[in-house]
Amino acid sequence: MSTQILKKIEEKLPKSIFLKIHRSHIINIQKIIDIQDSTVLIGKDVIPVSKNNKAELMKNLILL
Repeated sequence: MSTQILKKIEEKLPKSIFLKIHRSHIINIQKIIDIQDSTVLIGKDVIPVSKNNKAELMKNLILL
C-alpha cells in the first residue's frame, strides 16, 4: 500500500483509537494484546513499531 493512501486512511480514522506505529501500519490501540521491545501483538499478528512512533504509542496507552 502506498504511503499516500495510508496517510489518507489515517486522516479519516479517529485519532483517539487509531495510531500509525510504522510507515506501513495503523493499528487500533484498544486491540493490543501485548507489547514487546519494538513490536505489538494484535490477535495473532506481530506488528513492528518504529523507533520514531514508539513514544507516541506509549503515551496513548497511558491515556487509555
